[in-house]
This record gives sequence, structure tokens and C-alpha cells, in this order.
Amino acid sequence: MSLKSAPIQLDDSMKHLLGLPLRFQVAALDEGLKVGEPVECQQFAIRLIEIAGYGRSGITERALGPIELISGLSDRWRARHGDTALRALAESWGKLSFGVRELALSLGRSRWIKVTKEMAADPDAQARITALSIAQDTDDPAFGVMVCSMLCDEHSKVRLAADRALIAMVLGMFGNLDAEMLGEEFAQIRDRRVTRMLCDSSVLELERCSMLAAIADAAWSFSSHRCRSPLLASLLLMDRQGGTAIEKRAFEKMRRLLRERNHPSHMPMRTVLRTTPAPILRERALRWLVIDPIAGVASARLEVAESEAEHCAVLDQMHLCVRPKRAKGLKRVRVATRQVDGAVVLEPRAPMLSREAFGSLERQSKLGYLRWVAGLDLDRGLRRGEMESAMADPDALVRMYGCCVADPLDLVDYLYDGEDAIARHAAMRWSSVGSAGPGVGSGSWSRRFETARVNGRSGSAWVRRIANEEIERLSMEIPSSPASRVQARRLYQTDPARFVRSIREMLHQPSKRGVGLEMILALGLESRFEMDLLSLVDEPTLDARVGASLVRGLSAIDSVAAARAVLRSLESDDQRVVANAIESVHTPIGSLIEYKGDANHRVRSSAIRRMLLSGQTGSLVEGAAEDLGAMLKDQRVSHRLAGVWAAQRVLEPRMARRLSVRFDGWRELVSTLNEMTLHETDDAVRGRADQCVHRMLVSHRAGMMEGAR
Repeated sequence: MSLKSAPIQLDDSMKHLLGLPLRFQVAALDEGLKVGEPVECQQFAIRLIEIAGYGRSGITERALGPIELISGLSDRWRARHGDTALRALAESWGKLSFGVRELALSLGRSRWIKVTKEMAADPDAQARITALSIAQDTDDPAFGVMVCSMLCDEHSKVRLAADRALIAMVLGMFGNLDAEMLGEEFAQIRDRRVTRMLCDSSVLELERCSMLAAIADAAWSFSSHRCRSPLLASLLLMDRQGGTAIEKRAFEKMRRLLRERNHPSHMPMRTVLRTTPAPILRERALRWLVIDPIAGVASARLEVAESEAEHCAVLDQMHLCVRPKRAKGLKRVRVATRQVDGAVVLEPRAPMLSREAFGSLERQSKLGYLRWVAGLDLDRGLRRGEMESAMADPDALVRMYGCCVADPLDLVDYLYDGEDAIARHAAMRWSSVGSAGPGVGSGSWSRRFETARVNGRSGSAWVRRIANEEIERLSMEIPSSPASRVQARRLYQTDPARFVRSIREMLHQPSKRGVGLEMILALGLESRFEMDLLSLVDEPTLDARVGASLVRGLSAIDSVAAARAVLRSLESDDQRVVANAIESVHTPIGSLIEYKGDANHRVRSSAIRRMLLSGQTGSLVEGAAEDLGAMLKDQRVSHRLAGVWAAQRVLEPRMARRLSVRFDGWRELVSTLNEMTLHETDDAVRGRADQCVHRMLVSHRAGMMEGAR
């Protein structure tokens, strides 16, 4: 580019300057750049760029003969003046506009690197500072080693300039990182206007490796320069995965400094980590909770969050706390709180979010915040308050995770969630399976029982099932449930007086009398409640089913009064009571013969069963077996059903062997049952016949296997 062709109006003094020899022009323009106005400096710089453009193009370094020396003398003079002009441009770097700088840098990257390094070694401190400005404004990794070496400069202003230049060059490596992660100050430094020099990418990568190695060395030698930039650069860079062996060694050397507790650079690095307002360092602090020498300052760094960006930087990485050691380190993070009217409240500086801020987060950050709150060592009431925001969140996944980490007292709210999966998970967590559960009659027991009762009508099938199972575990009024019986037995062991009082209350209530009797029979406590059972024998309003259960209970009591009560039950008007009395009364078997032909199917089948199981032999047992066969062929469905019921309980392996030996009609009885499984018209009878035949078949196979042994 020729100055004469540039669109700039030249004044008389400039026109006069162009007529001077080059060396005088360079000297005059150099001085003019230092004291001239901005418009004048632009003219001076363009002329210096033109002179510097002569450079050393066409100048060979080989030995020349006399003729070549004389003929190329003018070119060599111009090249020397070109280097001087480039030095003048470099020394006045701060006076150049961005457009002029771009034009000047086009003179050649190697020439600028050379002249900048020469200025870095200049005795004049201002020249060294200007060299650092060039390195910072070009952001070229070729200057990395130079900047790191100048951290130890004897002049304080040079050290400060080198400190700033290194920070700016390192931040330039984070071009793809969100500005929020760097913080406002560092983002402005990174996003500054940079005038880059053209170069091959492979060369830049190699020079960047040298720069990283120099940063690692400078971080380890902090005591020699006392500048924070190498430490900050190491904290920002050390978690990267190097692509080359040099980079990997440099990053490993930076990381190793975190574990060197006694090294002079370790304590300053801790200070830099704690005081630097960069969200990315707070995220790194979460990662470094597992490194013991720096875990303390890492937890202290997590205690402060000045902006939502600092919160999100950590919340997005909270899945890392799955590692137990990091989760344990998170417990050391102290949250500032104070007491207000007896309640614990957060201090304004506490690293927690308001409900409005929580609602504006992305899904990943919301999940991270729930993990954050669950992992901190917080007051229980405070933790519950921080997690309440998840209950009404529109995102089902957030509500699901909120259910996973919710306090047990808050699980009831999740039982009513519209998502079936959330309600089911809440019910599974809320269930008392595997635990003792609250004591019967306590306040927590009452609340839990009421919750189970309400959710027994839930729209979710899983919730209904779990709620009904919970009712069984909490209640003593479901004798058919093993869980309910366990609850009753536990109360009997821990508080016998209360258990007895509860059972007696049920016995005195007609609606619950049967439940109380069944629980007594299920737990085998008939003797404990003998007087209560005897008092019910003459109850005029006794239900038929309750009366039958009462006879069973009295028959298990070894006392004269109980035996007499059972014997009197044979005269009852209710056939259920009579049937149960026949099976348990202590009287000769011969006195029960009349009941074999009773019109009631229950009485008839009970009498036959009692005779067959009496252990006696002879015509009495054979006659009972014939009567059983007659019941199986009876025209009345109820009698056939009762006959199959008796056969199912009589035809056990030991009884089958006895009948097959002493009763010729055994095979006919078995054949009748087989035919009923095929040709019986009543579904109930056919189904019970199937069960009976299956039971006999299983018993027969078991007997054969036992005999084979």
C-alpha cells in the first residue's frame, strides 16, 4: 500500500517529510507517533507500515560477491530501515487504532514475534510493558512463555502487566464457555477485541503446549513472583483432558499442586479458589471435594453464591455427588442461618434459592437443587421448606425426584399426585414395610391409619393396594391378614394390658365381636380370655358365625366349664354352631351317629369327618366312609359341596392308607371324586373336587418319594 495512494489528505509538513531519506523519515515518524494527535498518528503509522513493508523480502543470507554487494546495497539499507520502522510501530502500539493494527500485523507473524521479544528484554520498563500489551492484544500463544517469564520482572508495573496479560491469554482459551460461567469481569476480558496474527493451526497448538507447560512451572514457583495469574490459570485449566503428551503432563502437574499441602504455592492457590468471583471455580470446587488437602476451602467456596449463574454451575453437576466421598464432603458445607422466633431461617448470603428462582430454572438445575438440599447438613424444618417447591412443579420428573428425596412427613402430599408413577413411588416410600411402625393408638398411628383409609380409594391401583396393606399392618381387626396378626402379637408383647382391653372392647361390641374372636383364635389366646368367652355363651343376640367361632375357641380350653359349654352347643338351634360342636365336643363317637343323617349338610359332613378322624376302627369308620360316598352322590348341591369339603380334609396320606386297607370302597370313593371333576354341573362343587384330587395326587407323589428314600 502506498501512502500517496491512501485516502488521507497530507499536510505540507508531511509532504516535506516524504522528501527526506528513509532513516530520517523513520526517526521523525517514531517521534511523531509518541506526541502526535490521533489523526496524525494514523498518517505516521501508515507511512511506517509502508517502510516496514520493505522488510527483508528478496534479501538472501548467503555470502555475496563484490558485485552483488554493491548492486543490492539499497535493498539492504531499506530492509534495515524496515526493521527499525517495525520497532517504532511496536513501541507505539497503544497509539494504533484496530484497523492500523491489523494492517501492521500483516507484515509477518515471525517479525512481530521477534521484535516483541526484543522489547521484552529491553532495559526500559515501558518497552517491556508495551511488549506485554502486544501479547495481550494479539492473544498469540507464541508469547506465552515470554509472559510467564516476565512475571519475575524486577519492576512492579511490569509484573502487574504480565499478570494481567497471562489472565487475558488464558481466558481466551475458553471461547466456547458461556459468559455466565466466567463471571462478568472475566467475560469482559475474554470478549475483548483481539487482533490476531495469521498462522498455521498446528503451529499454534505446539506453541500452546509450551505455554501450558510454562504456566504449570510458574504456578509451582509462586514464591518467586507472587502473582496470582498462574494459580488462577492452573485452577481453570487443570481439569482439561490434554490432546498431546505435553498437554497431559502440564495438566497433571497443575493438578498435583492441589495435593501438595506443604508446598509454598498451595496456600495461595487455596486463597485464589476461595476469593475469585468466577462461577466455573465454584463448579470446580464441587469436583475437588474428594481431594483432602483442598476439600476444606472447596466446601468454603461452595458456601457462597452471588448469582444464579454460580448456583447453576454447581447444580448442573450435582449428579457427581453419587460418589460417597463427595457426598460426605458436601456435608461440610455450612449454610448461614439464624433463629427468628424459635424458627431457623436462612441468612441472605446463604447458597440457597427462593421459590421464584427455583421455578425459573431448567430441569437439570432443578434436579440438582433437590440433590443439593438433600445433601447439605440442614435443619429438618429448613430442608422441608426448601423442597416444597418441587411438589407443585409442572415437570413430572422434578416431582418424581422430589418424592425420592422428600422428608417422610411430606410423602403424604405426593400420594395425591396425578402421575401414577409418582403416587406409586410415594406410597412405596410411605409404607411401613420392614419397620415396626407406630404404636397402636398413638398420634402418629392415628394419622397414618387415616391416610391409609383415605388412599384406599385412590385412583391409582398401586396406591390402593399399598394403602390396604398398610391398614392390615396398622389394624388389629383383620385376623385373616398375617400383618394384622403380627401387629396384634406385637402389642400383646409390648403392652399386654392395652391388648386385652382392646380385645374386650371388641367382644362387647356386636359389630366387632367376630373380629375379636377370630383374633383370639389366630393368636392361640383362648385360655387368656376364658371368662370372656364363657360370658358370651348365653348371649341372646349372638350371631350364628360368631357362635360357631365361640365353640371353636371354647373347645381349645382345657377346663370343665368350657367342655360343658361346648356340650350344650349341640342343642343349639343354629346348625353352624352344632357342626363346630360336633367336631370338638369331648364325648364318645358313638353318641354322634345320629348326626350322620342330619338334614343339614354342615352337620352331616362334620359328623362324618369327626368319625373318620377319630382313630377308631371297625364298622363305625367304614359306615362313615360309605356315608361320605353317599354325600358325594347326593342330589342336593349343598350336600355334595359339603361332602367334597369333608373328603378334602379326610383323605390325607395317613388316612388314605388306613381306609384303603380296612375299607373296600376306597377306590370307588376316589373314582367318584375324579368323575366329579369331569361331569359335575355345579362350578363350586367341581372346583373343590379339583382341589381335592390335586391334593391327593401331590400327597401320593410325596409318599412315593419318601418311600424310595
